[in-house]
Amino acid sequence: MIEISEVINWLREDSVVSRRGPNSIVVLADFYDSDINTQIYQLPVDKETVIKHINENLIALVDPDAEDSSVTIVCQQGTKQWSRTMIVNQGKKQVIADVMKMLKKSWDDVWKVSGWQMGSEHWEISWERVNLV
Repeated sequence: MIEISEVINWLREDSVVSRRGPNSIVVLADFYDSDINTQIYQLPVDKETVIKHINENLIALVDPDAEDSSVTIVCQQGTKQWSRTMIVNQGKKQVIADVMKMLKKSWDDVWKVSGWQMGSEHWEISWERVNLV
């Protein structure tokens, strides 16, 4: 994981650091009840970590027993959204497999995976790839 100050340095044209910055990053925003956490991952160094975290978080987020939930992927292949009804009908494992399959096919392009869940708690999470060069 990297600090946001490093990203700012990469984006500054007059910075020596900007010439050594990553080609791409993944930005994670995780809002749970009233707390928000953000992380920035440098690619390609953190690729396996990002894939692992997305998969782990989807396992927790895609919950057929939640009051309401949704998962969306926006990528080169198009946009696909799963509502709670679709999650219940297709099954949690199939929804996660479909998201991860689309993500892996579009890995080098700009993409976004997001989801939310409502029930006894409120959880929203989003990962977004940004290609810097």
